Amino acid sequence: MTLQDRRRLVAVYDTEQDARDTVRALERSGVDVAQVRLADDRDHVSSIKGEMRSETVHTLAGPGNVGPLTKEMTRGSLLGVAVGGLVGFLLALPVAIIGIGGLSRLVGGLVVEGVGSVVGATVGSLIAGAFAAKRPEEPLAAERGTTLAVPLSEEAQRTLTATNPRRVDVVAPDGHPVSVVAERDDPTRNVIRDIGRHMAAEDRSS
Repeated sequence: MTLQDRRRLVAVYDTEQDARDTVRALERSGVDVAQVRLADDRDHVSSIKGEMRSETVHTLAGPGNVGPLTKEMTRGSLLGVAVGGLVGFLLALPVAIIGIGGLSRLVGGLVVEGVGSVVGATVGSLIAGAFAAKRPEEPLAAERGTTLAVPLSEEAQRTLTATNPRRVDVVAPDGHPVSVVAERDDPTRNVIRDIGRHMAAEDRSS
């Protein structure tokens, strides 16, 4: 049975040399490297589909996702909650000091500050989450690295996940991704920098 006829693991590495080093690691672990495929267009497409699939998973079980948010959006939203909540608290402070209605100054202040913090956190979460999201023009892992495909087995999976790939997907014989085995966060990504960069790009395009 050939690699084309069975489920396989498709990994993406930063460089071709990293992928070739992994082939040697697979050979040492007893995997038949005659079935290994390097930098094949079919695996390139499968890996891109896998990353796009994981980015659009809309369940709590999505790897690193919360509800309908991608990992980047989740991180941005959490930052937005913290910053927006603080801004909302500070903006509500003058009203809290003055007081509202017939409530005591303490109770009125707590109510105003609570509302200000919640509103600020909500707005901050929406704005930061939207600007933290990847843009369509940003390259996916498979577009920046070298793919390696090997027949699915426990030994191959252990070896691949131990060699620091960008991502590893289980792929069906027809090339469609089935599930994500491993997905490495990009160390060059920084949520604050990404939000600032995307805001600046939005300003230039408007």
